[in-house]
Amino acid sequence: MKAHAFAAPTVLILISCAPWSFPTTRLREEREAELMAENNVRFKAKPAPDMSRAPPARVKYNAGAILREDALYKKKQSKEASLLQAYESELRDSTEFYRWQKEMREVDEKAKFDAVEARRLAMIEGHIRTVEAVEKNLQERKKAAKEMRERGVREAKELEEEHAEEIRQNRKKVEAVHEIAHKPAEAMAKVKVENRKAAKELRRIGKELEKERARKAKIEQERKADIIRQIQALERAPRKRVVHFDPTESSGMGLLEEMSLVELRERLTMNKAEKEQELIEKKQNIVELHRKREVKMHARIKNITRVRKAAAEANRSARKHEKEEAARKVFVKSELLKQKKLELAKKLEKKRAEILSERKELREEEERVAKQRMFLGAAAKVSVASVLRCYSSLCCTFPSSFLHSSFLIFPFHTSL
Repeated sequence: MKAHAFAAPTVLILISCAPWSFPTTRLREEREAELMAENNVRFKAKPAPDMSRAPPARVKYNAGAILREDALYKKKQSKEASLLQAYESELRDSTEFYRWQKEMREVDEKAKFDAVEARRLAMIEGHIRTVEAVEKNLQERKKAAKEMRERGVREAKELEEEHAEEIRQNRKKVEAVHEIAHKPAEAMAKVKVENRKAAKELRRIGKELEKERARKAKIEQERKADIIRQIQALERAPRKRVVHFDPTESSGMGLLEEMSLVELRERLTMNKAEKEQELIEKKQNIVELHRKREVKMHARIKNITRVRKAAAEANRSARKHEKEEAARKVFVKSELLKQKKLELAKKLEKKRAEILSERKELREEEERVAKQRMFLGAAAKVSVASVLRCYSSLCCTFPSSFLHSSFLIFPFHTSL
């Protein structure tokens, strides 16, 4: 049996293709998932408490709030007193005037609302016209843009030609400059030689001045050191100092309010006692003032409480009346707005009908003109054909010399 008759058995090795990652990456992802789990907790919000059934809160006002409210109450009182005084002196009541003023303000407000609605409707109508004008303007702008593009192409071409001409001129200038470039180099070399000589002379003069300055500084330093040594010697010399002090005697310099130390201490004691007495009296006055202010504040609080109760009752009735009046105004405004919208819709519908009718008439007129032109063209063709048929029949009947005579004329009009 030959060796190539048998083939070696095939061995299949399955390699896992599952993704593998580093342990640190996997641990980081697990830690991030744990931290995000704390943030993904869903909380259920509690409903808001019902404050309508809660007892009224007791608000403690400070002195500033009480005084402001009392001043407001007194201002209202003075205003009412002035009205009563005006009624007594002038024998007339201004309530009717205020009522009339309120009615007129309502009328003005209604007129203002009507004007606003009229402007709004006019704006809607103007918007429709604006859209049509914008479309027309767009076509005109497209045409103008086309012309501008063509003009831009022409100007770009002219600018390119000018740029090429400028480049040619600049090249000529550069060539001219290159021709005279070697002359400044010679002049610069000469100037450099002169500058080196001048710099060498300046350095020599500077060194001499520096030496002179150092010599003068040394002399000045020696002079200052000598003065310092003299001052130190004077300070080290011994001095006799004898002090005799008597607290009962003054300095004897002749100054105003001059006194001894004993008298000064006595006066300080007396001033301190006077200050303490004044402080005690001030404290007593402050306590008495606080007591009187507290009494007045309690009286104001009682008055404010009474006024609040009366104002609360009046405000409840006024709010009720205002709500009713506001509801009435809203109803009237809604009805008026509906009416205005209907009028605008009718106006727009009428306008649209007029435009459609006008377009229809224009189309009918165009169709009529086209038909008329078509009929006129057909009639002209028929007239020419009939004349040609008649002429051919005559050619067959009469000789050609007879047809070319001057008395046989056909009424042939090509304009038909």
